[in-house]
Amino acid sequence: TFDTIIKTMRYPDVPDYSKSKVDKAGDIIRSSKPDSDEYRDALNIVNDWRVCHAYPVNTFVATLRKKVRKYKDPIVAQRLKRLPTIVNKLDREPSMKLSRMHDIAGVRGVVKTMDDLNKLVGEYKRAKFLHELKNTYDYIDNPKLDGYRSVHLVYKYCSTSTRTKQYEGLQIELQLRTRLQHDWATALETISTFRNESFKTGGGNEYWKDFMARISAVFSHVEGSTVHDNYKEMSLKQLIETIAFLDKRHRIVEQISGFRHAAKIMHEGKHYNYYNLITLDIKQHVIRINSYSESEFEEAYEDYKSVERQHMGNPQFESVLVSAGKLKSLKKAYPNYFLDIGDFLDFITSMYSEAKKS
Repeated sequence: TFDTIIKTMRYPDVPDYSKSKVDKAGDIIRSSKPDSDEYRDALNIVNDWRVCHAYPVNTFVATLRKKVRKYKDPIVAQRLKRLPTIVNKLDREPSMKLSRMHDIAGVRGVVKTMDDLNKLVGEYKRAKFLHELKNTYDYIDNPKLDGYRSVHLVYKYCSTSTRTKQYEGLQIELQLRTRLQHDWATALETISTFRNESFKTGGGNEYWKDFMARISAVFSHVEGSTVHDNYKEMSLKQLIETIAFLDKRHRIVEQISGFRHAAKIMHEGKHYNYYNLITLDIKQHVIRINSYSESEFEEAYEDYKSVERQHMGNPQFESVLVSAGKLKSLKKAYPNYFLDIGDFLDFITSMYSEAKKS
């Protein structure tokens, strides 16, 4: 029965903290020294708050998998927000309350075309869904300045079961995007990793940001979707010409190609295909993957916390706990953690080739 499944899975309970205590922990993260006892206690509360989202996010993944069966080669993945990312967001947004951070738990769905994506988004919006749709962020009709495009649906988890009532009100972010949008976003993260620049939060070199924003505008043209206001007066040909100029002047594609290292993958432990703890050693180009079965979430999360503590503050290491299926699916869902920028480079190569023909 459903209750038996929930009991067997042993998902973490919602911690017995008030929302104000959770928010206070977030405030301490902003203001205290990382080596203080107060800071460490606050991190424990943040971890407890993060992990209690594990059950709700799992239910959203199950629903998404059913919905994308009709589409060709979909990608479905889930993750709990990385601790360094939570800390950075709290530092970056002084008014942010930890208890209201809506993307601590994320589900990602990737389909091939804009037509598929529009159908999928429409299906969610029209469906008589148990959970409450709180906000919609359409970064396709309204692309971000940096070029990011995707549709984010933020839901409040609702429950009809006594066992899952404790999760009532927790927020889950559902990210839906096309394969091109996915290739662009993960390429940006890979470049950010190698250059040690936070492009996603507005930092980084200006000509790199300009290059990526213009590539995104080309993707918008290709998909027939809204082009950012900065580039909407430019034709596709003009965009490609300016991209080629930036590339020639700053050797951008050459540098990106240099990021395309053959990374050594070390798969440790049992070869399950559910939860995967990925640790990327950027300097050594080594990816370590520890895999866990569906019933081993608690063990996986404890290992995740341990790895995060070990490498906290070291930009040469990135860790994430995700679920996306087998290794092949994992690489498609999170190519940035495998230092794989191949699909993005292939598009640029074909773009230049087509431009020469015209």
